[in-house]
Amino acid sequence: MWYLEASRDLAPGAEILREPALVAGPKQVTTPVCLGCYKPLTAPPAAAASSSSSNSRDDHDTSAAGADNKDSSSSSSSFSWCSCPGCGWPLCSLACATAACHAESGECDALSRGGGGGSGERGKPPVMVKFKDASEPCPQYECIIVLRALLLRERDPLRWRLLMLLQSHDNAADAAGNEEEGNGPCVEDSPPAAAAAAAADDDGGIQRPPELVHYINVNIVSYIRDHLHLGDIFSGDIVRRVAGIVDINAFELKDGDRLYCGVFFMSAMMAHSCVVNTSHSLFLSKTDAEQQVQRDDDEEQQVLLVIRATVPIPHNASIVTSYAPALDGTLARRPHLLRAKLFACTCARCADPTELDTLFGAIRCCHASSGCTGALISEQPLDDMASWACSNAPDCDARMSVDDVLKAVDDVTRDVEKAGEDVVRLEQVLKTQRALADTHYVVFGVKASLAQLYGRVPRFLLRDLPAGLLKRKEQLCREVLDVLRVLEPGFSRMRGLLLYEFHAAVLMRVNALFDGDASPAECLPLLVEARAALAESALILGMEPARAVEGRIGRTAASQVAELDDWIHRVGAIV
Repeated sequence: MWYLEASRDLAPGAEILREPALVAGPKQVTTPVCLGCYKPLTAPPAAAASSSSSNSRDDHDTSAAGADNKDSSSSSSSFSWCSCPGCGWPLCSLACATAACHAESGECDALSRGGGGGSGERGKPPVMVKFKDASEPCPQYECIIVLRALLLRERDPLRWRLLMLLQSHDNAADAAGNEEEGNGPCVEDSPPAAAAAAAADDDGGIQRPPELVHYINVNIVSYIRDHLHLGDIFSGDIVRRVAGIVDINAFELKDGDRLYCGVFFMSAMMAHSCVVNTSHSLFLSKTDAEQQVQRDDDEEQQVLLVIRATVPIPHNASIVTSYAPALDGTLARRPHLLRAKLFACTCARCADPTELDTLFGAIRCCHASSGCTGALISEQPLDDMASWACSNAPDCDARMSVDDVLKAVDDVTRDVEKAGEDVVRLEQVLKTQRALADTHYVVFGVKASLAQLYGRVPRFLLRDLPAGLLKRKEQLCREVLDVLRVLEPGFSRMRGLLLYEFHAAVLMRVNALFDGDASPAECLPLLVEARAALAESALILGMEPARAVEGRIGRTAASQVAELDDWIHRVGAIV
């Protein structure tokens, strides 16, 4: 097993890695996007009206597609599209038909093998890929990044060899693939039963869920080998192996409204922890990382993944990232890791029923109405089926089954989803829900949203917020930052954003105090606190790409520090 360790002491913000992707492509569960640049697409009216069979093929099952990776981009910011003249797949414009990842990679030619509407007759004109609803996942995209990875074998042997060194957690496919790659003759393709058995480790360890095995065999293996007529080039075992490598190692990438994924060789070596010590950002190879200036030369534009330390990392300490959303509770993270990454996490956070004293998954005690101030937490957090008991036990005997805990979480989650970004409705959810503790991760998510929505949405713009709501925004920021200090510490993007929101709320309150009867001595400590938050926000977000929202906020914050210093100096002179 490979992993990364620090070869020297690393300070927060230190760059650890900068590397291009071995392969990148659309997320496997995604709404329609351009194959050249990943812009979200919308269906032209005519296509939408005539695509009665667009999202369902008898041989292209979407029932097992994982909801964890659903694209969150909305169709409101999407683009209309055109059809690639070579393969018929959707693009944002004809300019993307010549994009290196689509044309030069061999992808366009491979996809054109599916011409004739899947009739199996090559040489027919390309058939336009259709979809009904641009807001729904489109199953045809599920094979794209796997296809791009397979095409590396002939077009970029070095990247292919590096890709083959990564884990797929499919021992049978790995063994067959190794033999096929040069250690012996190509084996016969595994029958469905053998393919399902291949999902288990040799030692009888964790298996891929049967529905995921079916999904890989039907939506990826069969589509590439049968629909695209590439079965004479790629065996079922090698396709399964590459699909497993992508599934286990891909990073989800975000560039504005473009969501896609990529596999990076060195970054894939980072071990998992539910409390991370790194962050990752996307830069463009033709953009200078320090000056953020676009270069104009003939070099092919590449996406670079940059890994930085978020906290001090001592010499020889592990360099870690999280394979699950760090701001989910244990009851959500561990099943995700088991299902998606095929291991059961036993880290210090997962093993602690209080999640490092944050009570991030705690349920309100059933006896709260009788005065109990405790919270229900798992008796055995590494046992997903263990009962939950009150933290005040034995003084309180309240208990709850894990099924009832999950139902309570699901009920509140649905209410939050219905509220969307409506400030009033989100506040109403916090006020009326009685199932989850105030520290629960779903409640935390609502508070984090409100902390950023106050001051940024109509009816609640910063300049219009009354004193009570300014204080509310400030308090929400404090509560969120207290949790981030433990679960996502140091130079994390979310901390940078919340520090900026916090400083803005404090400054507006100071303005209101100056307009009233407050003395300079009363306001000066608040100005100093806001300045500290602003400076740290500028430091954290200033490391993000200039084109990213976070990078723009970082530059704004940096320019405001000097102005705030001047204000503090003038107020200090009066005091």
